[in-house]
Amino acid sequence: RNFPSTNSYRCTGFESTVSINILAMGVVFLAMLYLQSLKATPESGLWVWITSGSGAPEMVRGIFMTFFQMLLLAALTIFFSTFTTPIVNFFLSFGIFMVGNLSSVTDSLTTNSNPVVRYTGTIIHYLLPNFGNFNIQNALIHPTNEITNPVEYMRNNIIYALIYSAVLLILAIIVFDRREV
Repeated sequence: RNFPSTNSYRCTGFESTVSINILAMGVVFLAMLYLQSLKATPESGLWVWITSGSGAPEMVRGIFMTFFQMLLLAALTIFFSTFTTPIVNFFLSFGIFMVGNLSSVTDSLTTNSNPVVRYTGTIIHYLLPNFGNFNIQNALIHPTNEITNPVEYMRNNIIYALIYSAVLLILAIIVFDRREV
């Protein structure tokens, strides 16, 4: 057996590309925020902007969480690529990404009075990756969702993404190694 398989190299390439893109977009986004803050207070410099907390640390956290959300999505697409065609892979990954971002909807299905809907909703809610956890949103957008400890919240979601991605990649390796080429 050739372990690690080509899927692990493919994942490394995907993640390198994703990390470079998210880093570049994050730098441009933070630069735009800085330029916008100069309009409001032109006397403050970059160092004052960063150290005063007005540099939007929530934005940096959001960029960081987007990376782990994309890590999980890349692992999901690699898993599906081992046994589906590219078109089916796209639609499966996109569909699961959309349903995973609507985790509040699948969570509401778990409390339905109909037992079939409740059990199906429970299976969907716990089996599919919860992409919605990676969206760090402020109290203006979601006043009912309050993150009391952002460091612990981020740590738990990063661990979740790493474990879920590792399981998907291990399953992808197993499926790929058993596939007749």
